[in-house]
Amino acid sequence: MAKFFKTEHITLAKQVLSMGQRCPGFMVRQGRAQVRWTGWLRPSALSGEYKVEIALRQGGFPKVRVLEPALQSRPDGQRIPHVYPGKELCLHLPGEWQPRMFVSETTVPWTLLWLLFYEYWQATGEWHGEGEHPPSKSRPQGRQAA
Repeated sequence: MAKFFKTEHITLAKQVLSMGQRCPGFMVRQGRAQVRWTGWLRPSALSGEYKVEIALRQGGFPKVRVLEPALQSRPDGQRIPHVYPGKELCLHLPGEWQPRMFVSETTVPWTLLWLLFYEYWQATGEWHGEGEHPPSKSRPQGRQAA
Protein backbone atom coordinates (compact mmCIF):
# COMPACT_ATOMS: atom_id res chain seq x y z
CA MET A 1 0.00 0.00 0.00
CA ALA A 2 2.88 2.40 0.75
CA LYS A 3 3.99 2.18 -2.88
CA PHE A 4 0.63 3.62 -3.95
CA PHE A 5 1.42 6.89 -2.16
CA LYS A 6 5.10 7.03 -3.10
CA THR A 7 5.99 9.94 -5.37
CA GLU A 8 8.55 9.17 -8.04
CA HIS A 9 11.37 11.51 -8.99
CA ILE A 10 11.23 12.90 -12.50
CA THR A 11 14.14 11.57 -14.53
CA LEU A 12 16.57 13.93 -16.23
CA ALA A 13 15.35 12.60 -19.60
CA LYS A 14 11.77 13.66 -18.76
CA GLN A 15 13.05 17.04 -17.55
CA VAL A 16 14.86 17.53 -20.87
CA LEU A 17 11.75 16.55 -22.84
CA SER A 18 9.54 18.94 -20.84
CA MET A 19 11.97 21.85 -21.21
CA GLY A 20 12.24 21.15 -24.95
CA GLN A 21 8.47 21.40 -25.28
CA ARG A 22 7.94 24.44 -23.06
CA CYS A 23 11.20 26.34 -23.65
CA PRO A 24 12.31 25.28 -27.14
CA GLY A 25 14.86 28.11 -27.44
CA PHE A 26 17.00 26.75 -24.60
CA MET A 27 20.16 24.84 -25.46
CA VAL A 28 20.69 21.66 -23.46
CA ARG A 29 23.86 19.88 -22.33
CA GLN A 30 23.16 16.56 -20.73
CA GLY A 31 25.54 14.32 -18.84
CA ARG A 32 24.85 11.11 -17.02
CA ALA A 33 23.80 12.67 -13.73
CA GLN A 34 23.31 16.36 -14.61
CA VAL A 35 21.70 18.54 -17.21
CA ARG A 36 22.27 22.24 -18.01
CA TRP A 37 20.00 24.48 -20.00
CA THR A 38 21.03 27.88 -21.33
CA GLY A 39 18.58 30.31 -22.87
CA TRP A 40 17.10 33.77 -22.94
CA LEU A 41 14.18 34.97 -20.82
CA ARG A 42 12.23 38.23 -21.02
CA PRO A 43 10.21 38.77 -17.83
CA SER A 44 7.87 41.38 -19.38
CA ALA A 45 7.22 43.18 -22.64
CA LEU A 46 9.09 46.20 -21.22
CA SER A 47 12.08 44.18 -20.03
CA GLY A 48 15.33 43.37 -21.66
CA GLU A 49 16.39 39.79 -22.21
CA TYR A 50 18.45 37.80 -19.74
CA LYS A 51 20.59 34.83 -20.62
CA VAL A 52 20.19 32.26 -17.84
CA GLU A 53 21.70 28.90 -17.02
CA ILE A 54 19.71 26.27 -15.15
CA ALA A 55 21.66 23.28 -13.80
CA LEU A 56 20.00 20.18 -12.34
CA ARG A 57 21.53 17.05 -10.86
CA GLN A 58 19.37 13.91 -10.67
CA GLY A 59 17.52 14.01 -7.35
CA GLY A 60 18.79 17.55 -6.62
CA PHE A 61 17.24 20.95 -7.08
CA PRO A 62 17.80 23.44 -9.92
CA LYS A 63 20.49 26.08 -9.58
CA VAL A 64 19.97 29.21 -11.67
CA ARG A 65 22.41 31.94 -12.65
CA VAL A 66 22.01 34.98 -14.89
CA LEU A 67 24.87 34.95 -17.41
CA GLU A 68 24.04 38.13 -19.37
CA PRO A 69 23.73 40.95 -18.67
CA ALA A 70 25.65 40.73 -15.42
CA LEU A 71 23.51 41.39 -12.36
CA GLN A 72 24.42 44.72 -10.78
CA SER A 73 24.20 46.22 -7.32
CA ARG A 74 22.29 49.48 -7.12
CA PRO A 75 24.16 52.78 -7.54
CA ASP A 76 23.45 53.54 -3.86
CA GLY A 77 25.51 50.46 -2.89
CA GLN A 78 22.65 48.08 -2.06
CA ARG A 79 23.71 44.50 -2.72
CA ILE A 80 21.52 42.33 -4.91
CA PRO A 81 18.90 40.66 -2.70
CA HIS A 82 18.02 36.98 -2.87
CA VAL A 83 21.24 35.68 -4.36
CA TYR A 84 23.87 33.26 -3.13
CA PRO A 85 27.62 33.61 -3.67
CA GLY A 86 28.37 33.41 -7.37
CA LYS A 87 25.09 35.27 -7.97
CA GLU A 88 23.08 32.06 -7.98
CA LEU A 89 19.42 33.06 -7.69
CA CYS A 90 17.44 32.31 -4.54
CA LEU A 91 14.10 31.23 -5.99
CA HIS A 92 12.25 29.29 -3.30
CA LEU A 93 12.03 28.48 0.37
CA PRO A 94 13.54 25.28 1.77
CA GLY A 95 11.32 22.34 0.92
CA GLU A 96 9.37 24.08 -1.87
CA TRP A 97 11.31 22.32 -4.63
CA GLN A 98 10.64 18.60 -4.90
CA PRO A 99 12.27 16.15 -7.35
CA ARG A 100 8.79 15.28 -8.63
CA MET A 101 8.47 18.81 -10.10
CA PHE A 102 9.28 19.86 -13.65
CA VAL A 103 11.87 22.62 -14.05
CA SER A 104 9.84 24.01 -16.97
CA GLU A 105 6.74 24.40 -14.78
CA THR A 106 8.38 25.75 -11.63
CA THR A 107 11.94 27.02 -11.99
CA VAL A 108 11.43 28.89 -15.25
CA PRO A 109 8.35 30.82 -13.99
CA TRP A 110 10.08 31.45 -10.64
CA THR A 111 13.09 32.82 -12.53
CA LEU A 112 10.87 35.14 -14.57
CA LEU A 113 9.32 36.47 -11.35
CA TRP A 114 12.74 36.90 -9.76
CA LEU A 115 13.87 38.93 -12.79
CA LEU A 116 10.78 41.17 -12.50
CA PHE A 117 11.51 41.73 -8.80
CA TYR A 118 15.14 42.47 -9.69
CA GLU A 119 14.14 45.09 -12.29
CA TYR A 120 11.75 46.74 -9.85
CA TRP A 121 14.44 46.69 -7.15
CA GLN A 122 16.92 48.29 -9.57
CA ALA A 123 14.43 51.10 -10.23
CA THR A 124 13.15 51.68 -6.67
CA GLY A 125 15.47 50.03 -4.15
CA GLU A 126 12.58 47.92 -2.85
CA TRP A 127 12.38 44.13 -3.22
CA HIS A 128 8.77 43.05 -3.62
CA GLY A 129 9.29 39.30 -3.78
CA GLU A 130 8.31 37.25 -0.77
CA GLY A 131 10.61 35.01 1.19
CA GLU A 132 13.68 35.45 3.30
CA HIS A 133 17.17 36.51 2.31
CA PRO A 134 19.64 33.61 2.28
CA PRO A 135 22.50 33.58 4.76
CA SER A 136 25.31 35.81 3.58
CA LYS A 137 28.06 33.17 3.89
CA SER A 138 26.81 30.27 1.78
CA ARG A 139 23.79 28.35 0.58
CA PRO A 140 22.23 25.71 2.84
CA GLN A 141 23.34 22.19 1.99
CA GLY A 142 20.82 20.42 -0.25
CA ARG A 143 18.20 23.13 -0.06
CA GLN A 144 17.62 26.59 -1.42
CA ALA A 145 16.03 29.39 0.62
CA ALA A 146 14.31 32.46 -0.76
